[in-house]
Amino acid sequence: MKKVSIILACMLCGWINLQAQQKFNVQNGTKTAFYNDLETAVQEAVSGDTIYLPGWRVDIENSPLVIDKKLALIGAGWDVDSIGGLRTTEIYIKDTNTRAAINFRNGSDDSFLTGCYLGGIAFGAGADQDIANVTIKRNYIEGASITLGTGSGTNTTRSIFILENFIRTGIMGRGASDCWINNNLIQSYISELNNSHIYNNVLASIASNSISGNACIYENNYISTSNQPSGTYCTYNNNAFSGSVSFPSGTNNGANNLLNQSGAATFEVNSFAHPKYLYIIDSSPCKNAGADGTDIGMYGGSDPYKAGAVPFHPHIDKLVISSQTDKDGNLKVDIQTSSQTK
Repeated sequence: MKKVSIILACMLCGWINLQAQQKFNVQNGTKTAFYNDLETAVQEAVSGDTIYLPGWRVDIENSPLVIDKKLALIGAGWDVDSIGGLRTTEIYIKDTNTRAAINFRNGSDDSFLTGCYLGGIAFGAGADQDIANVTIKRNYIEGASITLGTGSGTNTTRSIFILENFIRTGIMGRGASDCWINNNLIQSYISELNNSHIYNNVLASIASNSISGNACIYENNYISTSNQPSGTYCTYNNNAFSGSVSFPSGTNNGANNLLNQSGAATFEVNSFAHPKYLYIIDSSPCKNAGADGTDIGMYGGSDPYKAGAVPFHPHIDKLVISSQTDKDGNLKVDIQTSSQTK
């Protein structure tokens, strides 16, 4: 309760400050500081801090925004229909209509990013770097891909957790290892991962050689392709393919896959334009066909996609502040919030 109260207090302060000027709240335990721009907030934050981004267009001078320390960046969300009337957190390059990217570098281990609409995510700059345990959750990424290395050398990026995102392009592993990719809508490709677990995603418009990796496990995914998955020593179990594929295929193996599962006969709406369309209909063979007995796709598994992709922290739904104090000097504030269960 104490932690929630602190978060709500910070949100209230940030909301009030936002009425006059956009502010960025940097939280360190019970200590709070506000900055006028995101880049300064990141520079002034110390490892372990949390930065709350307002539901607003956020402009930065230079893209990508570099993260080289352990930080949690928490936006208001990207799905305007699901965040209680708040504006979405969208990160742009200043004075342009181009969404900015974020670049994780050495020192950013254990960082966390959620609730943002941005133009790409990359790991490393000019050379592969040693980065681990970064979580990317409930974001909207378009324009550029999520790239987990530069491909310039031996990539030691590992244990990256990518879950419940809407990724308009794809994920390029560049040899990153031991990653967990789950419950995302990915609209183009997923490739070059090592020893990683890719499960309960919807993989749309997958072209030839656009699903690959080495010693990866693909399970419980809906995969919109008629092309044979590539890669080496991968396992494909309990997936649904829109076309016809077969295993074994080269060094890849698979079992219990559903074939020729059209989008029209699988989802509530036959469209990959938004995660909200991708609930499995009761008549589909994909219903409860995952290896764990839940649905194939992003609404299945032990931690299914959360409709609306609302970040986990409490949101202010209503805030009314009196224009003057009462006779005792008290200022009346009517605030209503909603909190998330996950």
